[in-house]
Amino acid sequence: MFSTLSMETASDGVMTLTFDRPERANAVNSAMHNEILAFLRWIPEQRDIGAVVITGSGRFFCAGGDTELIQQTRDADPWSTARAMGDVSKIVREFLEVPQPVIAAVNGAAVGLGATLALLSDVVIMADTATMSDPHVRMGIAAGDGGTAIWPALIGPARAKEFLLTGDPVDASTAERIGLVNRVVPTASVLAEARSLAARLSAGPRQAIAYTKRAINAAQARDAVLNVMLSASLEAQTMKEPDVVEGMAAFHERRAPEWPSAAATVAVNSVIS
Repeated sequence: MFSTLSMETASDGVMTLTFDRPERANAVNSAMHNEILAFLRWIPEQRDIGAVVITGSGRFFCAGGDTELIQQTRDADPWSTARAMGDVSKIVREFLEVPQPVIAAVNGAAVGLGATLALLSDVVIMADTATMSDPHVRMGIAAGDGGTAIWPALIGPARAKEFLLTGDPVDASTAERIGLVNRVVPTASVLAEARSLAARLSAGPRQAIAYTKRAINAAQARDAVLNVMLSASLEAQTMKEPDVVEGMAAFHERRAPEWPSAAATVAVNSVIS
């Protein structure tokens, strides 16, 4: 059914959805982007599935947007860019509207959109060796994959700003302490823990569970969609700026970036002084 996602459904009604590009740290390319959206539109109609576990293949949960996708978005015409950014808001909205409980088994680094997908889940179980981050700014890009909606909702604006404005990663113990995730377990047992909870929910009163989730997510979904519409447009704007060229070059060359926007500010201040 999919080329970048794998699905497995057990007899207890639990589906495990795996981001399956281990050779690219499960980074999201255009195909995975489209397939995630297709999955979110497909799963609500699957009455035999009572709960979903999402995880990553190999050592990573999901490394966020593939650098190739970033370059494609940067090179695209304005209409194509707007459509791609619009798809992000659709992913966020439809993720929050999935009736089945979604449990994230964060087996490794969850980055950018990968972190957003984990944090949008109903319960987040994180491996003790995993990290969570949204480093858009480290590429010179405004955070626009739903991070500016879900991080503040979970840990408050002040803490969210510290991580989103710096792009610094959050280790598992910190994530649990500040309420970013539900609990931390040994890496070897993260999937089993997630599946155990999913099986319990799948065996429960499904309509009551779905309606309770719907009520909890109603306001969050409304606010998140408005937030993502704005943040995605700002992300698209920054995609065209010189900082992104430098951010991508620094990433590939494994060096600290020298931001053109910061250099320009220093130059102006020098002239004024």
